[in-house]
Parts: sequence; C-alpha cells; structure tokens
Amino acid sequence: MITIKQFEFNPFGENTYLLHATGGEAAVIDPGMMIEAERIEFADYMTAHGLTLRAVWLTHCHIDHVAAARYLADLWHVPVRAHIAETPLASALQMQAERFGFNRRYFKFEPLVIDLPFDDGDVLKVGDCDVSVIHTPGHSPGGVSFYIEELSTVLVGDTLFAGSVGRCDLPGGDMPTLLSSIRTRLYALPGDTVVLSGHGSSTTIATEQAANMYTFTRK
Repeated sequence: MITIKQFEFNPFGENTYLLHATGGEAAVIDPGMMIEAERIEFADYMTAHGLTLRAVWLTHCHIDHVAAARYLADLWHVPVRAHIAETPLASALQMQAERFGFNRRYFKFEPLVIDLPFDDGDVLKVGDCDVSVIHTPGHSPGGVSFYIEELSTVLVGDTLFAGSVGRCDLPGGDMPTLLSSIRTRLYALPGDTVVLSGHGSSTTIATEQAANMYTFTRK
C-alpha cells in the first residue's frame, strides 16, 4: 500500500508530494521548501511516520519545484532524478529566482545537478509500488508526469491544472507541445484517474477532457 501526502510550500503555493509505502520507504516529488519552517514541517512528518527517504524525483526544474532538492538529496544521501532535458533549467536556479524577484542577499540557489536522469517509459519504485514516468513536455522541455496505476493517480507537475494548463512563456516552454502532451499522453489514461497538479486542487482526467477550455476539441 502506498500513501500520498500533499504539502503546500513557498510563495508560489507549490504542491510537494511525498509517496510512502507501508514499510516506511518514501520518495518526494518536487520538494519546494524555501524556508526553515517548511523544512521542519516536512521533517516532522517524516519522523512521525517513521519514514526513510529513498528518492528525490522532479517533474521539472523550475525554482518553485526544486528549491529543496539538493538539500534533501544530501541529507538522505539519495540522487536527484529528473529528465535530462531539464539540465539547462537546473543549472540556472539563481537566474530563475531573480527573475521572480527573490533577493540574492536572502535567497541563494546553487546550480542543481541531475544525478540520475530518467526517461519516458521508465518504471520507478516506492516499496513494491510501480510509478511510471511519462514524458509530458511543453511547460518545460523535460517535463514528466508520474502515473501510479495502483492508485489510479497521475502527478503532473505544471502540465495540467483543474480547468487550466501550465504556462508556456518561460524559457523552454511551448504551447503546441504542451497541448499535444496533454491530449496524447495524459488523456490516454483512464477517465477516473485522479490528477494531482503542482499547484491548486486535484481533478480527474475525465473532468478535464470534458471541460478544460484549453484542451477541449469539438468533435
């Protein structure tokens, strides 16, 4: 059995997800903690549930999703994993932060090294649970989604939101590519699949197919 714990961190209201199995093995997706209080909140949950972090997985490498990736990787001696096409974004975290108005005096971000890339079709593990990697570029070149068939759930980062889609005006973004990723990769999943996004509330594949104004196509 696997549990998904959702946290909301940083000024962007970013959703960080912690997947943990019955035996205590855990993987974190998009650790966005930027201040000490957020790190403590995460650590307290890990301690309270007797968890051991085994992996840091990134849907993409925008600053709000990766702020604590290296911190957690070093603390738990685990690799940072992302798609290799995210390397330019991972290498430019300070530039990203300053673009969003973060004061260099208080927020300093070192380039993030992707220790172990994954690719479309890879199957990751949390305990005995399979987590499939789906390449869903558009919001960023190496954006991925994580599909957990056992839970009928897909974690999509900033590719798809309830009633909306990810922005494409940041470096590497491309709207036609994003819409293609959603229509051909995410909408190929069963309609009752729960969609957990990088910001905001959950939705389902069927709901977005029927009502998302950005991806709706008239038959």
